[in-house]
Amino acid sequence: MPEESVAEERIAVALLRLLDVKAFDRISITEITDKAAVSRVSYYRHFSSKEDILVKHFGYVLDRIIADLRCGKIRTGYDFWKRLYVDLSETNFVTNMQKAGLEDSYFQVFETKMAVIFSDIMRVNLSEKINVVLMEFFIGGITALLRKPALINHRITDEDVAAFLQRLDEVVKSSRK
Repeated sequence: MPEESVAEERIAVALLRLLDVKAFDRISITEITDKAAVSRVSYYRHFSSKEDILVKHFGYVLDRIIADLRCGKIRTGYDFWKRLYVDLSETNFVTNMQKAGLEDSYFQVFETKMAVIFSDIMRVNLSEKINVVLMEFFIGGITALLRKPALINHRITDEDVAAFLQRLDEVVKSSRK
């Protein structure tokens, strides 16, 4: 998995910061390169469009989370949630991708990366239909949570995650009867 270069990250962070104060379609390449302190040549070496910045950066963010899961830096459901929240919600990443008309790209990248987490890290067999349904349910739920501004003041704890997983297990077991 390729890593994000320093220039790519600076460009992505610059765009995300500009999105805090300006609509996506009103942001120019010049504003992005000025804020990132990179040349237009550097910009076009890494990205073909503003949309490309968001999609690629989202992939890199999730790749770093996957790497941290694999090496044990993320050990609990709370750690995983906290990392997603910090990396995606605090930057309004999900909302910004939606505003940019990239919701389909967001879900495509998220589904691909979550499949890696489910199959390679959690060892969930994604050839079983129920597991794919659970993964899709998880992706939709996480996305909904990351969009909600009300969560800014709500700290999701290990107990919250454990209670959710226990309840989900009960629902799945009762549906199999």
